[in-house]
Amino acid sequence: MLSIIMMTLLKPSSNPIAALPMVTSRVRLFQTKAYLMLLQAVQREKHAVESLEKLEGSMAKLMDEAGARTRKEVDNVKQQANNSIQKLMDDIHNLEMVRYRSSFTLRHVDGKVARTLTIYLRGHGFNSLSGHSKDNCHCTERMVCE
Repeated sequence: MLSIIMMTLLKPSSNPIAALPMVTSRVRLFQTKAYLMLLQAVQREKHAVESLEKLEGSMAKLMDEAGARTRKEVDNVKQQANNSIQKLMDDIHNLEMVRYRSSFTLRHVDGKVARTLTIYLRGHGFNSLSGHSKDNCHCTERMVCE
């Protein structure tokens, strides 16, 4: 554009005074076009920045939502695990109580049976649970018959 203006000015046959309004007009046209191009570039840049900011906001929102969902799921799994552990602990406690009662009952019954059998055997001439009397004992371990 500038080269066209310069060529018009440099023509030997043209009158410089007559060419001045034409040159001024073309310079203004050139300035106007340059200004419009600048405005378009600024508008494109502004639009690109707005799009980028919107995209960044969307990404941040997605990350926050994903983090919240992850935390919620972790909390749910943790609660389920804690509930399972508590149930197992309760089951273990109940089984230990049953075992303790059974052991106590068994010792109690075993003691009663042993005393009853000893009383019965002594009533029939036996001194112990070994099945024979102390007098005719041939056992190598005296503790059995005593």
